[in-house]
Amino acid sequence: MGATVAAGQSFVKTVTVGGNPDDVMQQIISATASAPGYTVTMGGNHTLILTRKYTPQWAIVVAVIGIFFFLIGLLALLVKETETLTVTVAPVDGGTRINATGQGTPELISRLESVAGSLPAAS
Repeated sequence: MGATVAAGQSFVKTVTVGGNPDDVMQQIISATASAPGYTVTMGGNHTLILTRKYTPQWAIVVAVIGIFFFLIGLLALLVKETETLTVTVAPVDGGTRINATGQGTPELISRLESVAGSLPAAS
């Protein structure tokens, strides 16, 4: 479980694509399952929850400064923050609506954008 330092960015996107929800969800899972630092969980029939825990930058700064004064400063490295990105797919007339909300790393967001862009347009 590699801990990265940088916080993710907010991401909200809704797009309608062609295809059925099961196939669309499979493509999203395939693209995001290997995203570094993320845990992938199914939150329901057509809901995917991507979770990442990381050590925030302030905790590393406190630990580095604290080590010079007291070894207790290293306890700051135990602090973790959690980010969650939720992706849902739902059938709509002529295709599937993908809704993604939450926070994610630029790499994860790029993967989601790539999947959405590779799917056929809704009819």
